[in-house]
Amino acid sequence: MSNGVVHVYVDAACAGDPGACGIGVFLKHPSGEVERISKRITSTHIHAAEFVALKEGIAFAHAKGYREGRFFYRFPTCGPIREYW
Repeated sequence: MSNGVVHVYVDAACAGDPGACGIGVFLKHPSGEVERISKRITSTHIHAAEFVALKEGIAFAHAKGYREGRFFYRFPTCGPIREYW
């Protein structure tokens, strides 16, 4: 189990709505080290893609041994980046 609170930034983008989508996850460890993942996902609506990104971010942090995290995201209807914890 990892010590400390990890910061996880997530986002998604689609070419059309619905359309081909991709997600990105940025993990910032308490030590300052960063890890990133990005991948294509199935064609869907942007809001669904944003939730997939959040789910992937949670899974990524959990796989690294974290049990606490601060999640940052930007949903299209929410405006600037929001913090979820």
